[in-house]
Amino acid sequence: MALAAAPVAIVVMGLLTVEQDVCPTAMRRQNVANTQVRCSEYGFCGTTKDFCSDGCQSNCVLNPKVPTSSSSNSSVLSKVIGYYEGWQATSTCHQTLPSDLPLAALTHINFAFAYLTTDTYEITTMDSDMSTSLFTKVTDLKDQSSGLKVFVSVGGWSFSDNDTSTQPLFGDIAASATNRKTFAQNALKFMTTYGFDGIDIDWEYPGASDRGGKERDTENYVKLMKELRSVFDASGRTLEISFTLPSSYWYMRWFDIPGLLKYANWINLMSYDLHGTWDASDAIGNIVQGHTNLTDIKTAVELLWRVDTDPSKVVMGFGFYGRSFTLSDKSCSSPGCPFSSGGTAGSCTDTSGYLAYYEITDVLEKNSDITPVHDESAAVLYFTWGDGQWISYDNKTTFKQKVDWANNIGLGGAMIWASDQDTYSWSAHEALLGKTLKSNSQVALQTDSSLLKELSLKAVNKGLNQRCYRDTSCVDLRNPQVTCESGYSLVGYDKSKCRKAAKYYGMPICCATASKPSSCTWRGSGGDCDGQCHAGEVTLFTSSTGGGDYDGFKSESGTKKCSRGKKAFCCTDNQFDDLTEDCYWTGCNGKCASGETSVATATNLYDKCTVFHHSMHYCCKTKPAPLTNCHWVGKGDCADNRCSSSEVTLATNGQGDSIWSCNWWRKKSLCCTPSTSAAAGCQDVDPCDLDPTLCTDYNDQYGTSLSKRDLLTDWWHYEEDVEYDNVYSETHLDLIARALMFEEEEEEEEGEEMHMFEKRGAPRRKMPVDFLYDGIEKTVTMLSLSYPSNGDLFKGKRGKDVLQKAMVLASQSCGSPAMSAIDPNSASNCNTEHILDLQYIPQLLRTAVNGILPTGKQMTSSMINQVDFIKYAMTSVVDLAKAGAISSGNAQIMNDRLFNAIGSTTNRLGLIRTASTVNLYKGRVFEFMKTDEIEYDGRTKSPVDVTLWGKVLDTAVKYGTSEAELLDPIRLTIAVWVYLNNAQVLARLNQVRQNVYAETKNVATYVPGMTSLPSIMKEFDKAYFDQAAAQSLKWVEARIAAVSSAYTNTLVTPGNSEIVKATLDLLYNNLKEIKVPDLDPLD
Repeated sequence: MALAAAPVAIVVMGLLTVEQDVCPTAMRRQNVANTQVRCSEYGFCGTTKDFCSDGCQSNCVLNPKVPTSSSSNSSVLSKVIGYYEGWQATSTCHQTLPSDLPLAALTHINFAFAYLTTDTYEITTMDSDMSTSLFTKVTDLKDQSSGLKVFVSVGGWSFSDNDTSTQPLFGDIAASATNRKTFAQNALKFMTTYGFDGIDIDWEYPGASDRGGKERDTENYVKLMKELRSVFDASGRTLEISFTLPSSYWYMRWFDIPGLLKYANWINLMSYDLHGTWDASDAIGNIVQGHTNLTDIKTAVELLWRVDTDPSKVVMGFGFYGRSFTLSDKSCSSPGCPFSSGGTAGSCTDTSGYLAYYEITDVLEKNSDITPVHDESAAVLYFTWGDGQWISYDNKTTFKQKVDWANNIGLGGAMIWASDQDTYSWSAHEALLGKTLKSNSQVALQTDSSLLKELSLKAVNKGLNQRCYRDTSCVDLRNPQVTCESGYSLVGYDKSKCRKAAKYYGMPICCATASKPSSCTWRGSGGDCDGQCHAGEVTLFTSSTGGGDYDGFKSESGTKKCSRGKKAFCCTDNQFDDLTEDCYWTGCNGKCASGETSVATATNLYDKCTVFHHSMHYCCKTKPAPLTNCHWVGKGDCADNRCSSSEVTLATNGQGDSIWSCNWWRKKSLCCTPSTSAAAGCQDVDPCDLDPTLCTDYNDQYGTSLSKRDLLTDWWHYEEDVEYDNVYSETHLDLIARALMFEEEEEEEEGEEMHMFEKRGAPRRKMPVDFLYDGIEKTVTMLSLSYPSNGDLFKGKRGKDVLQKAMVLASQSCGSPAMSAIDPNSASNCNTEHILDLQYIPQLLRTAVNGILPTGKQMTSSMINQVDFIKYAMTSVVDLAKAGAISSGNAQIMNDRLFNAIGSTTNRLGLIRTASTVNLYKGRVFEFMKTDEIEYDGRTKSPVDVTLWGKVLDTAVKYGTSEAELLDPIRLTIAVWVYLNNAQVLARLNQVRQNVYAETKNVATYVPGMTSLPSIMKEFDKAYFDQAAAQSLKWVEARIAAVSSAYTNTLVTPGNSEIVKATLDLLYNNLKEIKVPDLDPLD
């Protein structure tokens, strides 16, 4: 849309009317188009002061009044539509995926653009290079942002270009009733297939002869819109329609705006590109002006007011880009100064006269001497730089000017061209909205939390036999067709909104038939009501009137209206006894036994305690306790003494846990919440408790090794069988190993003085590479380089090389694997993590000496020489120093060069502060299993021991506990891939991979027998990520299936069933996150 440049400016557009000598003909055309312009004494048509003089036709209004808005919404930012350029997904610079869009800023996303097949009028991709999967990726964003709507924008400027096969399509479709119906049905099918919520028709030049248009287009466009609306409405779906509108009279005159708005929901007004290099060929001339000049925008919308367009149906366009020029004279740089050509093309957009917002930001950051000028009347900024370059753009100040004006006249929204032209930090979106945006992870978390909150309440309700609702309408209770929904049964009614004389009418109270309570009643008599449920009951609803007896359900209180207080509708909790069977009240002054949990206290529950021997405890033997957050409700006269609908009443008593009793012989209520740990979150789960081997296996946190062998001794026992040159003794090798363990790093930079052992950080790790040589198992134990601990990661000058973020789980919810990049100083429970796992090096070398990839398949590259690997993996090769120095370790040792590339104390590019749990699981995800501890067989180690996890599943189903321990391993396995696919993490992952690859080429060049190592790494790298992702997906799918099956097939439905299933659904919807990151080719 931004490139759909308006070749005529509003202020002089009438002067350029092509039919200068046929004013009546032009007038007829304009009336059809409903722009209500008037003909001047010269025969030209227009709307400005040049066409409203005494010599002009009558009925001319220079400044038409803004029509009254039909909407009471006062904020144009309540609807923010961001266009997304689909080709940016595969761009080689400033690549923007759908997941990169700022969801916190947008209420709508318009996918730009979809095209049409020329023969069948089906909606398709712009070209063969664009995958249809991109449609799904855009609509999938709705899962992350509650309320987001996604439209498909069909057409665009290139679609309407001259000499293209697509230019006549809209005109041909609109001209035929058959074609209109075909297109509308195709559109519905497409939107249903991919989940779009609406269609945006971007037919930019209907009727315009210079763009292939025909006069018939004006009337036919309305017919097309009518057909779309008819087909959409008949579908049963709530689908919306918008259309784009140019801001210049020259092209706007062909739009029957009132006719189109009978069927479309709103207009997307392209209120940008009002000026550009095209001005040189029209009456304005080659002078620089702001392309988003507010003065010109105001004039443009007056064309809409002339035909009484509802302002709330107009969405104002904002350009996230600038129009640039090369000045004819650098000394003349104000608006109105001449230009000689378009500005220099941007490094990424590569278009003369155009810079994206991120390119403008880059210019400003690289030229600190630039001072932008604020043209207040035009509400634009402009600046000059370089050799006579000039550009206009918007920032926070000018965006606000435009937003304030739009709010003042009641416009219906804001539209952005284009969201993907913003910086990666979303600075333009934040400037437009005037606020700091939440990250996409936070938005997704908010969406998931809202869903989980709702599901949690439902789960609690189900556990308390409360899957119930109270209708808001008075209906005939004798008619089952109008009382309860399918699957629900009537358990009572409320008379509060019904006429007293309507004997059989009431507001039905319905509960799920499968779990309806065994008894319900209204408690609290008329007059001074004190409705309070008894022990083991749940308060579902309260009312001043209540209801009477009905169909077996007795009403304690009748329907006399309360003069004070409220009645309570109380139902028995059928599972209350099961819930509390392992709980009991102690005697006076008693305490819970060891291993039991006190969930509540009471002063004198049974009137047997004295002031000297009081305080009773309610003790539960099961863990976690079946009841949480127990508290006494009621103070003073205890008028408010009812538990909430998500709580169960455990007991009632005048004193509660106080020495003071309620007035008027009322009682307090002891209210408790049944445990729903899955809803509460997974923050308290300790992975090491679930599977202790997680914390004894290799991982970046603990520094131990899975190896059954010790250091370098095992692998040197081949000496008797084979003769070698330059063989070192076993003792010598041990000395080398010890020397390496305490090797001094390169000289510390100024200001980085630390104790010798503090420098070391995490210790060097023994990492075995096993292989068979002549049928005998051999082991070369590699040694990683030391790296800074979590506390030291950001210290010193080298700390600045680390990503200045911490990657943590964005949510405590068991259903959310989202990760957030936050201030590292505010992050807790984190470790220093190698983005490319430390295991990568020994696993690469294991493949190199065994010839078997992590997939279990034979590699095509030649193996490295085993004998040379034994000789040179850990020893100095003088020629290797020719490859250059390394920041840590010995530049002549193959081991050190490879491990330094992954990350070390002095090379921190590949290190990051990460949630310790994600770090643990990442170690398992990339730990490939081996046949006989030698060759890979295609499996990875299970994230947690399946047998141990199975026991947790049995416990969760049988006792309704341990849901968090059950679900957290699934969540964390998915979170590993969310982490690796994070844009900031991925950028460093790709850099580290390239660094390791560069070292394999150095090793291949200077170390004997290693020639094939680079080609091996290319094979290994792909297999490494592909297989880990495939195995992760397989494991997670199997766990989800196991949980689903167990909860479906159990004879007795546990109270946590619904929340577990709901959380499982959230995890299932996140399976798409388990995918190989977008890895750069190794070169």
